[in-house]
Amino acid sequence: MSLRETLEKMERSEKETAQKVRETLKQWREVAIPGLFEQVKEMLSDLIVDGLITVGPRRTEPRSEQLTGQYSIDVLDLSIRGRTITFSPVARYVFGSAGRVDLFARGGLATRYLLLRTVDDATGKDRWGIVSEENRRQSKKGLRFPGALPELSRPTLEDAIQKLLQR
Repeated sequence: MSLRETLEKMERSEKETAQKVRETLKQWREVAIPGLFEQVKEMLSDLIVDGLITVGPRRTEPRSEQLTGQYSIDVLDLSIRGRTITFSPVARYVFGSAGRVDLFARGGLATRYLLLRTVDDATGKDRWGIVSEENRRQSKKGLRFPGALPELSRPTLEDAIQKLLQR
């Protein structure tokens, strides 16, 4: 293969990689995160309807990821009795998962939950696992995502929110 052919092949590969990253980021911003936020609002819908929780989206620019560069994305804030619980997407590219969202109480960053996403190959559906950062650090063997993480559900979400409100 000539140098020209090698360089042209490298250029094509870089363009394909950049296109794939753009498509993946678009899916993260326009499907995965809005889907998670809708799932959370659905889980808490009775509390939202009763006025016990107020929901407010806002935009943020997370730290720049090496592959994606800087981008803006929605954040979900839950206002609960004068406190704010935040779902903040931090990274699309995370080792062992297809994305990470941090869950924390504003002003109480010592306690944080990680929501880690995988996509089921067979169905194409998202699966979100939840773990406290403290439990993840204490695990001697380490968590093997996705199998070892509790799935995000109303009980696991309520438990996390209650613990965040107590801090």
